[in-house]
Amino acid sequence: METNEKQSSGNKIFMILTFVLVAISGVLGWQLYSQKTQKELVIVEKNNLISEKDQMQSELTAMLAKYDSLQTTNGSLSADLEAERAKIIELQQQLEKATSDASSMRKYKNEVAALKKKQTELETEIATLKQANEQLVGENTKVKGDLSQQQNVNKELTNENMNLASTVAKGKLLAAYEVTAEGLQVKGSKEKATTKAKKVNKIKTCFILGENKIADRGNKEIYVRIQDPTGQVLAKGLGEGNEITVNGQKVAVSMKEDVEYNNQAMPLCVNYTASTPLNAGTYKITVYADKTEIGNTSFDLK
Repeated sequence: METNEKQSSGNKIFMILTFVLVAISGVLGWQLYSQKTQKELVIVEKNNLISEKDQMQSELTAMLAKYDSLQTTNGSLSADLEAERAKIIELQQQLEKATSDASSMRKYKNEVAALKKKQTELETEIATLKQANEQLVGENTKVKGDLSQQQNVNKELTNENMNLASTVAKGKLLAAYEVTAEGLQVKGSKEKATTKAKKVNKIKTCFILGENKIADRGNKEIYVRIQDPTGQVLAKGLGEGNEITVNGQKVAVSMKEDVEYNNQAMPLCVNYTASTPLNAGTYKITVYADKTEIGNTSFDLK
């Protein structure tokens, strides 16, 4: 009987040890499974972050392509366009070096969204200026009575001006867009565009003062300088007003126009009446405001 009791006690100990081993094996198995699952989740999350990073790079590349298109179709990029393009390139470089963690990706996604919003605003601004330009072209063609011919002339002048115009920093400075000039033959109350120097007795210069929300409102003094083919500045007796200071240097001008500026884009035309016959050749036109060159163009007389 004592032997049976010992055998029973041994069986109990064996069963307890077996249960403990099975329990330990279960815990270890669960830990291994949990670690494997966690590792898989980390890999999936990292792959998702890498995918987001690649997607943002693609979006930035597409934005750069759009800015290149704006430059091609709208002439020299404004200071804002150049600044935003530089931000995109800088962000691409940062993304290239960035680690693919959730915090960094959220930060970069916000920056990409801000750049997209700014690009939309600039596209709207360019579209507004283009619409104003088209309206001014339409008014000029109606006055001259030759719609088809004048549209071609204005298109050529617009393209030329886009290629020659320098990028104008914003801030409080004004900018002149779509600067055009032409010679006019005036007889009584009638005037007619002409490229023959001997017939020209008036030079008409037109442009658009661009929208600038932070510029000072009120009276603005706009100056126009006309240089003949020899480089001489045409003037009509402005007295001391014949010269203005630009970048610390005295510059001779041909005429002055006072305008009431309200921070919105506005078309403007000024006329110079020639007191002596004009010579054939290329005439250069420069527009100034706030002691700064804001636009220029040229035209030829035969």
